[in-house]
Amino acid sequence: MRLSLRLALCVVLFGLCGCMGTSKKAHLMAEDNLYKPVEYVNAAQPGPTVLVLPGQVSAWSYEFLGKVNAQGLRDFAEVEMGKCNFKVLDRVENPAMLQEVAIAANLGEGAVIGKFKKFKFTPPHWVVVFDVIEVTPRSTGFKYTDKAMAGLAGSLMGGMIFGQLGAKIGEATLGSISSAEEQREWAISLRYRVIDAVSGVTAHEGQFQDKTTVYREIKGFMGFDTHEAGGGQLSTSVQRMVQQAIREIDEKHKLPAMAAFEAEKAKREKAIARAAAEKPAPPAKKGKKDEAPVAEGVACTMTSLGAVSCLVPTGWTTAAFPTLGAQGQAQALGGGGQSSALAMSLATQAAGPLVTLTMPGSVLGTAFSGVAINGPDVDGRLIMVPAQACKGDPAVLQAMLEKHFQQSSLVQGLGVETVEAQGGQRPIQVYKYIRVERRKVESNEPQTTSGADTGQGNSKMVSVPHYLNIAVAVMPKGDQMVVALLMVPEERFVPQLEGFRKLVGSIS
Repeated sequence: MRLSLRLALCVVLFGLCGCMGTSKKAHLMAEDNLYKPVEYVNAAQPGPTVLVLPGQVSAWSYEFLGKVNAQGLRDFAEVEMGKCNFKVLDRVENPAMLQEVAIAANLGEGAVIGKFKKFKFTPPHWVVVFDVIEVTPRSTGFKYTDKAMAGLAGSLMGGMIFGQLGAKIGEATLGSISSAEEQREWAISLRYRVIDAVSGVTAHEGQFQDKTTVYREIKGFMGFDTHEAGGGQLSTSVQRMVQQAIREIDEKHKLPAMAAFEAEKAKREKAIARAAAEKPAPPAKKGKKDEAPVAEGVACTMTSLGAVSCLVPTGWTTAAFPTLGAQGQAQALGGGGQSSALAMSLATQAAGPLVTLTMPGSVLGTAFSGVAINGPDVDGRLIMVPAQACKGDPAVLQAMLEKHFQQSSLVQGLGVETVEAQGGQRPIQVYKYIRVERRKVESNEPQTTSGADTGQGNSKMVSVPHYLNIAVAVMPKGDQMVVALLMVPEERFVPQLEGFRKLVGSIS
C-alpha cells in the first residue's frame, strides 16, 4: 500500500515538473509580445491633420477575429500616429458621419469633404485607413497523447510492479493525463491607405506582410487542465505592421505633404468655398451609391422541429441522430478487456463530441427528443432536455456541455456571441475544436504536422490536426431546455454562424 502511494506521488511530481517547464518556456516566448516602441525619424516635425477610420478585417478565422478587430486596430493606429506628431482628430462619436465618410472614401468619388460639411465637421487633411486584407493559418507542428493510451500504459506498468492494486492506480493516474502541443504559423497581410479629404483620391498606400508562430500546450492531469501559450500573438503581429506602415508614411509622405498643404492653402480655401456654394444633391434617390453596404442576409424558412419552431437556413436539413452503430460498438466491446475499452475510446473520439454527446451515459444521454442538422460543411444538433437534469438553470447545462467537450476532445473557448430574441438576449458560446487524425505515412515523406510514434519498417504514425469551430446555445422552454449546437470547419464557420444566430434568435 505504501509503495503504491509512492508510485502515485512520483507521477504527480513528474506532472508538476512538466508544468513548471512549460510555464518557463511560455514566459520566455512571451517576451517577444511586449510592446516595442518605434523611432519615427520625423517625429519632431508636425504632420497633417488626420482622421483614422475603422478599417476592415478580412478573415474567415473566428479565432483571429476574436483577437483582432477594426476598432482595436483604429485605437492603436491613433495612438501611434499621435506619437509620430500627426494631428489626430479627437474621436468622433458620430457613427452616421463615419459611415458616410468611409463609403465615400472607399468609392473614391471625390465627395469626402461634402460628408464632413453635411455634419458640420471641420475636414482633416487626410483620412487614413488600416485594413487586414488576408489571414492564412498553417499548422507547422502538432503532437498529441491520448488519455486512453496513457491509461492503458499506466495499468500495465502498475500491474507489473505492484499487481492488481498497482494496475488500478496506474490506470487512474496516467489515464487522467492528456497532452497536446499545437504550433500554427499565421501569415497576415495589412494594407494602409492615405486618402485626401478634399478630393477623395487615395494619395498613398502600401502593404505589409508578417508571419507569426503561435505555440500552445494543453495538459490535463488528475482532472485539472492547464493551457500554456507562447510564441507570437496575433494582435502583436498586426500592431507591428501598423507601426511599419506609420513609419513609412512618416519617412516618405509627411514632410512633402506639409509643404504642399502650405503652398496650396489659398487654393484649398477656394475649393472649400466653392464646394460650400454648390447646390445640394436633389432628393431623388440615385441607387444605393451612398448607402451603407448591407451584408447579404441568410435565407431561412420557419420550420417545426418537434416541439420547437425556428428559422432554419436554406440548405440545412434535419435527420435522426447519428450513432457509432451497433456493429461498431459490439466489436469495440467484444472482448471485455483493456484492448476493447481502448478500441471503444478510440471509436468514440473518432466519432466526435456531437455524436458522443447523446450516447448512453453521456451528459445528454437522457435527451427527451431532438434532431441532427446537416448541410454543406455543417454538423449540428437541436436537442430537448428535461429542465430537471440541470435544475432549470441554463448555465449549469452549459457548464456540463463544456466539461463533456473538454473530456472527449481538444476544445478551447474562443468567446461569447449574443443574439436578440423574444424575451431578451441569448448567449452563444464559441469554441475551437481540434479533431486529431492518426495517419500512417512513409518515413521518407516530409512532415510538418507530425505526432510522435514511429512505426515498423519505413512507415510511421503521425497526428494530423483538423481545426473546427463549435457554437452552443442553451435556452429554457417550459419544463425543458433547448440545446442548439453547430460544428463547422474553421475556414467556413463565420458565414454559417450568421445562420445559427437566426436559428437561435427565432426559437419559440
